[in-house]
Amino acid sequence: MYDYIFLDLDGTILEGKYKHYKCYTDTVNILEGIPLDINIYWEMKRKRVSLDKILEYSDLRGDKETFLKIWKQRIEKAEYLMLDYLKPNIEVTLSRLKKDTKKLWLVTNRFEESSLDRQLEKFGIKHNFDKIICTKSSEVDSKFQILSKLEYNKAILIGDTEADRRTAEMLNIEFVGISNGLRTPDVFNGTDSYEELYLVKLGGGLDE
Repeated sequence: MYDYIFLDLDGTILEGKYKHYKCYTDTVNILEGIPLDINIYWEMKRKRVSLDKILEYSDLRGDKETFLKIWKQRIEKAEYLMLDYLKPNIEVTLSRLKKDTKKLWLVTNRFEESSLDRQLEKFGIKHNFDKIICTKSSEVDSKFQILSKLEYNKAILIGDTEADRRTAEMLNIEFVGISNGLRTPDVFNGTDSYEELYLVKLGGGLDE
């Protein structure tokens, strides 16, 4: 039994490919660039190709700061969030996870609490979480800064990026990677990882 299970949202619970791509194409068009094909863009993003390089291929050399400013202003608007959808078997998986922990927390780097709340209500999963943390930050250590204040004997973080893995390492807790999210499987070499959350095994319970 865990004291805490910390769950990432985007790429772990929600599929955000189309949200990301729509916001990317709209932002590139605003800056009068040429958007990449969705599959090319998403593969580059998952392989951690730098934003500078992605923008170069989008005919937007030197516009990184402007791109990021527009992106951050738009990415959590309703027109983009409506493109998110639940990953496979999420409802039953969250119910099973609750049986393996005293507290199930959702920890996300989203900025807008109100839009996050509406989205969780829309998908009918808000009630599964004992607490919902919205860091309102894109800094690499934003989750660590909040979770490091807690006391526990046993905890685990489940997420889909190298930042999530690093957070778990800094907290000295277990980590499980979701390899069909925002990053490719190689990010999780040397640690437990599964293609989707519903496949994760914690104490032999989740795949039954």
